This record gives sequence, structure tokens and C-alpha cells, in this order.
Amino acid sequence: MLATQGRARTSTRGLPAAAPASDDEEGLSISSEQLRRSRMTNVAVTAGPSPAGPTLERITALALPADGRVRDVADAFAGRLADRRMAAAAAKVADREALAQADAMIDRGLAFLVRSQQADGRWSLASYAGATAADAPRLTCDTAATGLALLSFLGAGHDHFSGPHRDTIRRGIEWLLAVQQPNGDLYLQADPLSNSCGWMYSHAIATMALCEAVGMTGDSLVRPAADKACRFISASQHPVSGGWRYVPGTDSDLSVSGWMLVALRAGALAGVPVAPETLSGVRKLVQQSASPVDPARYAYNPQDSQQRRSPLSARCMTAVGALMRLHTGVRPGDQLVSQPADLLVADSPSYGSAASRRRDAYLWYYASQVLVHTGGDPWDRWYRDLVDLLAAHQQRKGPAAGSWDPLGSQPDRWGHYGGRIYVTALHLLSLEVPARHLPTYSAADAEP
Repeated sequence: MLATQGRARTSTRGLPAAAPASDDEEGLSISSEQLRRSRMTNVAVTAGPSPAGPTLERITALALPADGRVRDVADAFAGRLADRRMAAAAAKVADREALAQADAMIDRGLAFLVRSQQADGRWSLASYAGATAADAPRLTCDTAATGLALLSFLGAGHDHFSGPHRDTIRRGIEWLLAVQQPNGDLYLQADPLSNSCGWMYSHAIATMALCEAVGMTGDSLVRPAADKACRFISASQHPVSGGWRYVPGTDSDLSVSGWMLVALRAGALAGVPVAPETLSGVRKLVQQSASPVDPARYAYNPQDSQQRRSPLSARCMTAVGALMRLHTGVRPGDQLVSQPADLLVADSPSYGSAASRRRDAYLWYYASQVLVHTGGDPWDRWYRDLVDLLAAHQQRKGPAAGSWDPLGSQPDRWGHYGGRIYVTALHLLSLEVPARHLPTYSAADAEP
């Protein structure tokens, strides 16, 4: 158990139920009553800076050197380097035109993120280039916004040691180092709704960013923070079900747990120690979440019979479950991965219609990471469809140029909650996946 300092962040007093969803929009599966019944079982955490206080300035003592750094790239991240990136991508996608088109979109998207970075180094879901008060999404998770933005730069082969985005990335990492608590927690408290459902998502995303930064540079100044962040994930794992949910130690669901697992894998591939028992717990969760009669189907929360079973949720859990299989020792050719992949490639990216909503950046983010491993013509066609779709909708003019509108005539599934930064970052990460993807387990990694 991590040491407790200050006030614990587990109180649910005064938490509202999740914001109601419109007829064509899913809501978050969280309620104040669910959290009141929850109890912290294996982790104690501390309160973060008050959101009502002044803007958090970067801490000078945590400033990273801007020059004279010697790079030590972990093998798993070498394919992202500038001199190898196109070759790595070409090995995964046969359509060179699609890769070139994706690269142009990525550059425009990163330029939008550069313009949207805040003065203290963070990114915000609500504050970005061209944003108005009316554009603010329902969630306020600066840790998640910063992690997603950093991952977008890192996934395109940029880092804080060199290159055109060096200082942008460095300042974002410094902000994460500044808000990290002694127990490793990277979440910065916000409003009650965001605290109730965004905490562990945010920590996992920011942990991934720190671990990938270490993997791409070997930075000894960032490695301790990545190590603490991974240890916080292990300490907050549910001791029985083996996964994570919105608040540490309270329950498990496949969605939050998917982010946690990939964060730990990024850490392990970057040389950050990860407890083997933590990964054993995740294997248990994935197995319990799979349908006993159809290995391609997964339950969002197998312990809760009241969880929604919408088509959008079902498709997304197919992708998350398959990726978790890949990162817990299952090979791409195994039916536990190939069968979900068949379902995913049959559902090519589309905005759908008012009568049939299909726009889901979250689904495409996970599906791309599964299909890049199963490969072949089905993956090539799926990626080409994704590139064409996103090219048709990326904004080209104005302060928001390079981004994607989270709403519009066909809102993204979670666009009302995450907003423009969220949707834009997930699209960039999906486009980057031919060179960005993490390798799955090797024979030496897998348990006997």
C-alpha cells in the first residue's frame, strides 16, 4: 500500500450522477450511489492541488535540460526515430499514398496541438486554439489532455531531446513531473464529475506518456517519475478482479484496464520495472471478461449484469479485449485475436448517419492497434478507409486548423465529454499506429 499523506481523495460526498445523455449519445456508467458503495481496498492516495487555486506554474527544480542530452533508445521504440520511421510504417502498410496522406494530417494535427499548449506546459480539454466557452466538454482532465497531446508527438517520432517539437514536449513533461504526487499519482483534481470518472483514465494516459518518453530517450530524469507512476498503477489494482475502474481499488472494467495495461507495457518496454503479479491479475480480468461461448466478444464489466450492451460499446470492447490479449501473451494468429480482428475489419471507419451512429474515435484508436498486428490486405483496406475518412473531415482553416470537430452533424461517441483535444489526439494516434504501435509479448515475456 502506498503511504498516505494529507487528505485521501476517496470521498464521494456531493458527487452528481453522470451527466444525462441525449437520445443519440451514451452516458458515462457512473453514479454517486455506485461510488458510495465503493471502498478503497488496496491503495491510499493524497489530495491534489485545489482546482480553485491559481494556475499551477512549472516547478523550476523539475526543469529538464534543453541541450546536451545523450539519447539511449529502447529497442521497442527504435522504429519511431526519424531515420527509421517511414521504413517501419511501410513494413506495416502497403499503401504508400495512404501513409503520405496520413503524415500530412499528422503534421497539421501536431501544429494545432502546439498552438493549443497552455503557458505552464499543460494541455486542457477546454482551452485550445480557437476555443470558446461554448466549446468546453463535460470533463475537465488536464492530466489526460496533456498525456494525449504528448503521446501524439511521441507517436510521430518526436521527443524532448531534439527536433522541431523538442521544447513543446519538454514543457509538457515538466508539467506532469510538477503535478505528480509522492505516491506516483499523476491526476490533477478538478470538478466532481471529472474526479469520479476521469481519475484513473488520466493517470494511465499520463503514465504512458512518461514511459514512452523514457523509451525514446532513456532520460534518467524522467525515469523515476515513470517508475512511481507504474507502481501507483500496481498498487491501485483491484485485488480480486485484477483490473481498474474510475477510482483506485473500487472495481474493474475493461476500458480503464486497457489503458492501464498498455501503460504498464510501455513501461516494461522502456525498462521500467513492472510487477509480474500485476500482469497476472490483468490476464485474469481479460479471461473473465470474454464470452464463454464466443471468444470475440467481451463484457465491459463482467461483474455487473446491468451494464449497457449497446452495439457501439460491444464493438469497442471487442477491440480493447483483443489488444489486451496481445499484450498478455496471446499471438496475433490465435483465434482469441484473429476472430475479434475479423469483426473489426468488417466494420470500416465511418461517421454513419443520424439513424445509425458509427463515429467513434475511441474504437478506431483500439482497433488500429489490433489490426496492425494481424496485418494483411484487410488491415491495409481498413487503414486506407480511416485515412480517407479523417482526411475528409480534418479542419484546414482558422485557429482550429489541423483538428477534428468532436460534434458537428455526426458527433463522436464521446465528443461531448472529451471535446476537440481528445478527438484530435486519438485520431493522430490511430494514424500514427503503423510506426507507433508497441510490440506485443515475445516468447520470453509470456508466462508458461
